Amino acid sequence: MKLKINGLLSAGVLIVSVLLSGCASKLYEGRLSWQDGWRDGTVIDVGAGAVLEKKLAKICKDVPINSSTRYATIIHKDFSRRIWITIPIPIDSSLKVNDTVFVNFSDCSKGVELRSS
Repeated sequence: MKLKINGLLSAGVLIVSVLLSGCASKLYEGRLSWQDGWRDGTVIDVGAGAVLEKKLAKICKDVPINSSTRYATIIHKDFSRRIWITIPIPIDSSLKVNDTVFVNFSDCSKGVELRSS
């Protein structure tokens, strides 16, 4: 009886592991890899001005900005915590609130990529 329970438990753990690893690898495959700093997120604010400039991520402090620079604030949910990042975006960017995106948390110059559904 004990052997049967251990076998079922092992099979259950294996199935859950395969499902979880499959989901993770599909999300961050190709050129937007997790190891390179890319994370999925949702745009929660887009605009210009001093308020957003003050929230600029530390990794973006060396990026040249001017009075017309636009910014996007993106939230990434990582298990039980939420991480915000504000980065400069091109003037002609079509990003809007609630867009799902990929953003690079380790290199500001990589910008934001819209996430396909």
